[in-house]
Amino acid sequence: MKLYKNYGISGQETLSLPNDLQWKDEFSWTAAEHKKSYTLTGAMIVESAVKLAGRPIGLEAPTDDMAWVPRTTVETLYLWAGAANTVYRLVFEYPDDTRYFDVIFNQESGRAVEASTVIGIPGHTPSSWFKVKLNFVQV
Repeated sequence: MKLYKNYGISGQETLSLPNDLQWKDEFSWTAAEHKKSYTLTGAMIVESAVKLAGRPIGLEAPTDDMAWVPRTTVETLYLWAGAANTVYRLVFEYPDDTRYFDVIFNQESGRAVEASTVIGIPGHTPSSWFKVKLNFVQV
């Protein structure tokens, strides 16, 4: 799995992410949306549309012993998550699943990037290992 910043132009940056990060909310969103209301006569009016963007992409390890990243990756993720008006390309590179999504970090919840050390003590060195949870929104 890879995350690209400034994709498609010279000088793009690439961040490799563990392939064992799992898309936890892949099937909890639907593109169809409808609202219903009632007229004064009691008739129901249904307005339907298809959402063009906004699908959440939450990535996390299925267990605590998977999808570890070094501190340098966590620092880059926090730096990128803090960049305003930046669209990234998230690419899944599995043997049977090669898809890409244009995304932004989901700042709405205030938890675009969550990281905790693997061994439960401060990880001050660049090679310290962290567990991460990433929250994106497809644009």
